[in-house]
Amino acid sequence: MRFPRLLCAVSKFNFQRVHRPAAVLLWLAMVVAMAPPLPAKDVVRLPVPYMRQPDGSTCLPTSLCMAMHFMGRCDLTSATIFEFHKVCRTDRYNVPDLVRQYGLYAFPSWLESSWTRETIEHELNCGRPVVLGVDVSRAGHFVLAVGYTDDGKVIIHDPANPHPGWSFNGAYTTTTWDKLIWRNGIMLRGEPFPAPPRTISGTLVATTAPRTLVSGEMAMAEFAIKNNGTEPWPEGVALAPVDAYSIPTKERTSAFAILPGDEKATSGTWLSPTRAAAPSVNRLAPGETALFRVPLRAPATLVDGRPALYRENFNLIDASGHWFSEHWQTGPSNRQIFFRVSVVPPRRTDSVLPLEETVSGGKPSLPWKLKNGGAEVLAVAANAPAFPSVDLDTSGIVEVVAPPPSDEETTPTSTPDVGTTESAVAAVSATSTTLFSSLPRPKTPVLSLRPADGQDYEMAFVGDPLGTDYRVEAWVYCDVRPVERGRGYERAGIFMHDSGQHRITNKTELENGECLLMAYESNSGRIRAGNFLNGGVSDSGRGNVRIKESGWHRFAITAKGNEISYELDGNVIATARGFTGRGGGRGRRGGSASREASPRETDPRAVLRFGDCGVFCNYLSLGPDDPRHGLLFAGFRVDP
Repeated sequence: MRFPRLLCAVSKFNFQRVHRPAAVLLWLAMVVAMAPPLPAKDVVRLPVPYMRQPDGSTCLPTSLCMAMHFMGRCDLTSATIFEFHKVCRTDRYNVPDLVRQYGLYAFPSWLESSWTRETIEHELNCGRPVVLGVDVSRAGHFVLAVGYTDDGKVIIHDPANPHPGWSFNGAYTTTTWDKLIWRNGIMLRGEPFPAPPRTISGTLVATTAPRTLVSGEMAMAEFAIKNNGTEPWPEGVALAPVDAYSIPTKERTSAFAILPGDEKATSGTWLSPTRAAAPSVNRLAPGETALFRVPLRAPATLVDGRPALYRENFNLIDASGHWFSEHWQTGPSNRQIFFRVSVVPPRRTDSVLPLEETVSGGKPSLPWKLKNGGAEVLAVAANAPAFPSVDLDTSGIVEVVAPPPSDEETTPTSTPDVGTTESAVAAVSATSTTLFSSLPRPKTPVLSLRPADGQDYEMAFVGDPLGTDYRVEAWVYCDVRPVERGRGYERAGIFMHDSGQHRITNKTELENGECLLMAYESNSGRIRAGNFLNGGVSDSGRGNVRIKESGWHRFAITAKGNEISYELDGNVIATARGFTGRGGGRGRRGGSASREASPRETDPRAVLRFGDCGVFCNYLSLGPDDPRHGLLFAGFRVDP
């Protein structure tokens, strides 16, 4: 404690030379300034009984059951949860019909309503827990808000079972709103919700916007917005860039604005520096949809020639200065209308294929760029110091678990992608058969990639950020270290067609993190091959391929048109066809494991059909004493 020293210093202060009241105030100010910060206090902490979800797809009915049990409307049992699941599944918009049978009213919302942190805190102040939809796994998830603290954090009951890579886990978890990446949710009340005081409202129907732009390139973003209010929109409605999390709504300037009078504009300009576009239909009637066309110019300057990621949010404002987001029951919210774009440098001459890592002068020969660390995280590993106990010339045997007998697609669940379970490990020894043995690795220089101190992942990337049809391959040392279930592990390998964000872990509001990857997992030797998004891998293969022991294996991914293939030691282990990337399809509203209808996001370039490539490693919930080996690779090359 610093107080004794502080008091000693203050006691020497000459109070006779300073007016005594002023001296006292000065002394108090010094004490407050130097005192350690007080721990955050719970403002509200509702005594809601907690229960874990009974399976991987019941996060919504479990959160709902905890809230309704607290409100005295149902029993908190697995049987009740499964009965709820039959009705609501994982779709928040099914909940009103369910809770009406229990004398309750539900207000479900994705981002079409202007909920803010204060909206949720008001419900909690009234003693009503709130189900929150959160975008924290590949399939989305639901949790229950049960309180908040005086430093702006939220207290939740997370029904998910604990897993490596999962950051909430359990009852009364205190977290930040931005870490939740929350997508509104469901309010519950014992009386009907009041009619909104304003009848002017809008909601996003579809977005067409580029996901990648070359610096200085011009493009067009289009937002189809529906009048979901009860009156025609007033005169002078415009789309304006906003701060997504400001309370109340605040306009902002955009780095993509094309201002009036710009002689180089080819597709129009903005209305003003803070007004992007007017609707295609004036005084839009209820139930009708208008199109807002927003001309864009990507920033011309990139720091160190590295790709830069932007997220631009918008909302509607009328001629009187009233935002459509002024009330929590109207919309759109400040987070619903947006585009996310990666701005990349022009095509480089050193990105012309083929590319091959040959090592020159004891250093990597390719022009690698790194996501998080400096040049020291990617180096020639002559002695492989991170792998002291293995023979770097060995090759392990590959086994495959037979695919399930049913051809039905597995329904996405709300639990995170977490690698191997105990039952899956048992299945390897019981049902697997030897598929092939690894090939001997050519005597090429070995490189190592390790995340910098304090980082959980690293991506080293090369090539053309607009590259489409090509093949990437490398020899990867699969460092298999079986551990008990629930322990952390490493995932490492190669990737291609990155979205431009180079994030190989859970998403943030800014970065989704999406690519095609092929990797091994250290805890089980499992080979993952497929699309990566928000911390999870959607494997393209039907079997379960595993490396039985540590050794070198050749990984390869080939993209040609609409076809993707994944090879392990020259054997095709997975393929994907008809993939359209993130564009042009139906997606989640966020925070749900179902395929809820949502505003469509389309991109003429179909993001996962192009992008650069490289190698990566990721530490998933490794403890302080767990080894962190990183990635060893050799023979990296990219061919047309």
